Amino acid sequence: MLQDDIAAKVLSAGEYAFRAGDMQDDSVYFVVAGAVKLFRDSASGEVVLRRAERGDFLGEMAIVTGNPRSISAVADEDGTRLAVIKKADFLALTATNPHLRTELCQQAARRYIQVLLQTARHKSQHADQKKISPLSRQQDITRLLDVDDFLTGLPVESFFENETVYDDAGQSEKRVMWVSQGELRLEMRHNGNLILVSTIYEGDFFGALTTLTPDEGISLRAVVKTPRARVRYLSESGFTNLAEKNPIFLYALMKIFLLAAEKLEYEAGLF
Repeated sequence: MLQDDIAAKVLSAGEYAFRAGDMQDDSVYFVVAGAVKLFRDSASGEVVLRRAERGDFLGEMAIVTGNPRSISAVADEDGTRLAVIKKADFLALTATNPHLRTELCQQAARRYIQVLLQTARHKSQHADQKKISPLSRQQDITRLLDVDDFLTGLPVESFFENETVYDDAGQSEKRVMWVSQGELRLEMRHNGNLILVSTIYEGDFFGALTTLTPDEGISLRAVVKTPRARVRYLSESGFTNLAEKNPIFLYALMKIFLLAAEKLEYEAGLF
C-alpha cells in the first residue's frame, strides 16, 4: 500500500513524533513497527487518547482539517518505526486507493464514537454540563459532493409526524439517509443505552456512522418531528459503491467525524 521510497523515522521510547500546537509539520504517519501514545495535556495532567500500533495512521486530523496539531504523539516502545507521508502524497494516496479511504474514514468514525462515549460518561458525572452536541455540519458533505443529481436518483419515502423513519437495531443491512423535507428526532444508543438525542434537519444525513462501524455497538432510531418528512436513502451496498467511486465522499465524511470529535472534547472539558 505504501511506496518503498516513503521516508521513515525510528523513535526511542519517549521520543516525540509531533507535539500539540505544531503548525509546521504537514505529514501523516503510519506505524510500521512499535507503538505510539497519543495524548493531550490538561490542567489535571496528561490525558491519553489512544495507542496507535502497527498498521495504524496518526496525524491525519491536522492534514484533513487544516488546524494545528491538537494532540501530541510519543513513541511508547523503543525502535518504533514510522513511515512519514507528506500531505501531497497522502492526498494522492487516498485519491487512488478506495480501501485506504475507507480504512481512514472508519478510523475517524471510531474516534468520534470514542469521544462521544467519553463525553456521555463525563456528562453523567457532572450534572451541570451542557447537553452533548450532535454531529454537526452534515450538510457540508452535500455541498462538497455537488450531489443534487445524485440525490434526485435515490429512492424516496414519505413519513408523517411521530412515525419511525429508521431503526437499525437488529437489522442485517444499514442505510445512509438524507432528509429532503422536514425534521427528524435522532436517538443514538450504545449497547442499548441512550447516549445522544439530536435533531436532523433538511439537508442533513445520518446512518454513515453505523454503516462504517457495524461492530461498535452503536444503533440509531429516527422519528419524524414535523407534520411530514421525506427521506432519500442509500442501501449499505450503495453506500460502499459511492464511497469507492467518489474519493471526496469519504474524505468529507472523515473531516466531519474528526472535527465533531474535537468539538465534543472542547465542549465537555475532557482535557
